[in-house]
Amino acid sequence: VDIAVVEVGLGGRLDATNVITPLVSVITSISYDHTNILGNTLEEIAFEKGGIIKPGVPVVSYPQLPEAEGVIRDLSARRGCECIFVSPNQIVERHSSITVQQFDFSYNGELYDNLAIHLPGKHQLLNAACALSAVMVLKEHGFRVDREAVYEGLDKARWPGRLEKMWDDPEIFLDGAHNPSGAQALADAVKLYYPDTRVHLIYGVLRDKDVDTVTQTLCSIASRVVIARPDSPRAAEPEELAAVAGRYHKDVTICPDLRKAIKHELDLIRAEGQGDQSNKGILIISGSLYLVGEARTILREMTREPSLQP
Repeated sequence: VDIAVVEVGLGGRLDATNVITPLVSVITSISYDHTNILGNTLEEIAFEKGGIIKPGVPVVSYPQLPEAEGVIRDLSARRGCECIFVSPNQIVERHSSITVQQFDFSYNGELYDNLAIHLPGKHQLLNAACALSAVMVLKEHGFRVDREAVYEGLDKARWPGRLEKMWDDPEIFLDGAHNPSGAQALADAVKLYYPDTRVHLIYGVLRDKDVDTVTQTLCSIASRVVIARPDSPRAAEPEELAAVAGRYHKDVTICPDLRKAIKHELDLIRAEGQGDQSNKGILIISGSLYLVGEARTILREMTREPSLQP
């Protein structure tokens, strides 16, 4: 192995990955998640995440809210680390669609023009900029990374279960948006790419998440909401989740069986689009990676059933 990308399991400060001294540390977007373990404020969570910052090792960070940024800068200064915060100004967007985003990226005078990623959502441009900045740091430390490899690496990047398009007709997306920032990223992407489209949402979440915030955010983009149950002992009960969703949406139904829920919504979407393709809705399955994983399996099986093929 020439280069290993090692992902922290949870938090950072007490994670097993601290046995490794990296060439560069990368901190992605910090938001409220696992608050029962990491803390109830962004400062506390950032301190836990900042545990991966090692003495003298460069740090690359996603643009953070001021509370989190201050903690990362302080930890970096105390540990003698170069601290590089990605800036939206490093990105010039050329094209954006649900299937491809093209952009230019600059770093200390070096320009990579017309890069392409196949991960939708504006936040993915900043995620790409974090990866690119880490590559630039490696190059500054003597590693040879060809420009062609940078272009090819971004072009081939895929993220199953994150705004993943499973079908084309009707369009079906899977997104394991299980925390407020993930839910907001999904909502922003739907508003950007499908501003006037009916959205059928199949939704299930774990009860130890920020259920109210995630539910409110996802309900804001839905034309109708179907509550299903993730395959986990930590799943929120459908009746309880429906009561929460009912505070933010008028059309909420319960169908705990995910396969039945998917088939029913597909029938509705197809009925909506008969004779008027412009009126055809899309289906989004979201709220839990457990739910998304099960849906992925079901949809793959359904593509092998002639009567249900997209």
